[in-house]
Amino acid sequence: MPEEALVAILSLGEVPLAFTAHVSHLLDEAPAPILVIAEKQAALKAGQPMATIWTNIFNLAKITGSLRPGGWQTGR
Repeated sequence: MPEEALVAILSLGEVPLAFTAHVSHLLDEAPAPILVIAEKQAALKAGQPMATIWTNIFNLAKITGSLRPGGWQTGR
């Protein structure tokens, strides 16, 4: 998945069908520090607050049915 696509997905909170599996895998398997780095980079590139990006990540986890054990119960 291109960086621009990930930034758009995290900043909009919407997953194009072509990237659903990629986002699902990222949210399930990436270490938490990687997700935080992605959040910060998306916020900088999209000009949005980090809290907005994190809310979008939380919602993307719901949309994709993330299986990360306990990782999405409270958000940030």
